Amino acid sequence: ELLREARLGDRAVVVAGLPEKPGPLVRALTAARDVTVLLTDPRPYDPHWSPTDPLVLDAPGRRAGGAAAWRAALGTDADGFDLATAV
Repeated sequence: ELLREARLGDRAVVVAGLPEKPGPLVRALTAARDVTVLLTDPRPYDPHWSPTDPLVLDAPGRRAGGAAAWRAALGTDADGFDLATAV
């Protein structure tokens, strides 16, 4: 149903945090070639999760002071915006 809704709305599927055994979910989602799927997880990708190799990117960890740097760059324009949850 999730993939159907993504197709109908021309949307992507984003899964943040995979289950303990992600293989079945990853295989089901990546079998749909007509839907963009983004998976994020702190664990490294395991090739056994899917018969096809996805594009795997490593995101750098958060740097100390990231929120302060954004607050300084945005100035007072960030009023009402919860910067801590975004950074």
